[in-house]
Amino acid sequence: MLTTIGIILIVIGGATIAVHVVRAWPRLQQLRVRARIVQSRDAAAINRILVERLTRRARTLQNDLGRKAAKHAQGAASALDRGYRRLRLLAHEHATPPVAGTEAESCEAHIVAARDAFTAGELERAEEEYLACLKIDAKYFEAYSGLAGLYRARKEDALAEETLRFLTKLYPKNPESFVMLADVFHAGGKSDAAAKEMDRALRLEPKNPRFLDFAVELAIINGERVRGTQLIGRLRQANPDNQKLDDFDARIRAL
Repeated sequence: MLTTIGIILIVIGGATIAVHVVRAWPRLQQLRVRARIVQSRDAAAINRILVERLTRRARTLQNDLGRKAAKHAQGAASALDRGYRRLRLLAHEHATPPVAGTEAESCEAHIVAARDAFTAGELERAEEEYLACLKIDAKYFEAYSGLAGLYRARKEDALAEETLRFLTKLYPKNPESFVMLADVFHAGGKSDAAAKEMDRALRLEPKNPRFLDFAVELAIINGERVRGTQLIGRLRQANPDNQKLDDFDARIRAL
């Protein structure tokens, strides 16, 4: 009798879980929708750039389904957890080892072609060349920075920001990625966010005159007189011939 009741409960629990999974299926499918990168046909590049967003959404969905299914079967949570861990592996599925020889030369050829196309105003072809490079080497810095510049040229700053955010995670010790992201924030009127990115860049290269110049400009825009004064002092030591020093001093005094 108890065995029969147990079997009935297991069947009911399994059916209930199936109902929840069916209802949630559209949301599960959305996890695999590749966000539009300017109508790109390169799914691998899209997954690389958006993998963190995917896993965050996967975690949310996992918790939601887990709460519903826990009432009926303890095994549901572990199954969902396995699914979530599978999504976490997306970051590695598209990773490729550093290339050498002819492949590296081929990637560089795509970068040159992309830059030529960009200069000629052929932005779609430039994008295709950058993405072609990423098919060869998924971590090629110039391809991501080139895409970001291309998206900015097309007034698609959200895509540029997303691409550069990914680049800062891919190359956390390359200050140029933070500077480029800061420039996007600055252009979008987010000077506070831009200043934070410049802080990160300066932690990597504290004496870089170009970085210091930009950081001073942001400090003045943000009305940070003390910080601006400190940065001007550092800039004066790094590049005493900077022709903007007098102007910076006057603008700081006016704050």
